[in-house]
Amino acid sequence: MEAVPPLSDLSRIDVTTDFSITVEQASALFFDAGVPRSPRTVMRCCAREHLDCRKIDTERNEKYLVSQESLDRRINELLHVTASTARHDAPDRDTSRSDKQIQQLEGRLMELETENMDLKITNPAKDQVIQFAREERASFLKKLTLATRIIGQLETRIRLALGSSVQTDAATEAEELNEELGYPHDETSNSASPVVE
Repeated sequence: MEAVPPLSDLSRIDVTTDFSITVEQASALFFDAGVPRSPRTVMRCCAREHLDCRKIDTERNEKYLVSQESLDRRINELLHVTASTARHDAPDRDTSRSDKQIQQLEGRLMELETENMDLKITNPAKDQVIQFAREERASFLKKLTLATRIIGQLETRIRLALGSSVQTDAATEAEELNEELGYPHDETSNSASPVVE
């Protein structure tokens, strides 16, 4: 999606304008010119149409591309405002922060923005994994319960088919097998079934 300037500003955008500067590059150019602006601030400038830009779709989100001409114009405007303010407020301005400190703060801000984006991506993925594990466990328990019922029905049919003398031997073998598998024996029934939680 392309950011469309107000009708009053359409005349200043040339059809051949090259929109090739990313938000991060624009931020670096602002910094180099002595008027530091974070990538987030550059994005706000694009959204408020302080810069001529185009919004394009990427695989993960949308991003702005800025024209060099509008970037130069904005830098000159900011330098002019900064110079005017410095002349009027020279005694009151706090110039204690060096360029290195500003660069460190800008770098830390970018790190925090990256961490925030990572969290936005990671949390939904984690929730999906947990939901999938819950569904898989419920499906497994359902299948286990069904298998236990079928085994019980088969045991009953075998006992009926083989008669009472063989039934006792089969019940004994079933008990031994259940003990080996760790299933508890139910005194009220000749069949043992696994404990389903």
